[in-house]
Amino acid sequence: MRLCVEGLPYVIRGKSKLGKHVEVEVYSVDAKTLQDLDNLEGHPTFYRRDLIDVKLDTVSGTSGKITAAVYMVGNEYDNGVYHSSY
Repeated sequence: MRLCVEGLPYVIRGKSKLGKHVEVEVYSVDAKTLQDLDNLEGHPTFYRRDLIDVKLDTVSGTSGKITAAVYMVGNEYDNGVYHSSY
């Protein structure tokens, strides 16, 4: 995945040799909150919620990998300028 910023930050599906590792924050939410987030993010008509593998760092006190949901857009939002965080 790639992170582009053009007014809003966009996480884009797919890999790029020029892309960077993207830093994300991970939250545990209940079903109602997930539904509210889907409505806020326009899932599935604007952003689409996809599952990705996330490597946890030791700064959080936890290490390992988990699967997390991320809201992403398609390649049409790729401006070619990639960020690791926003």
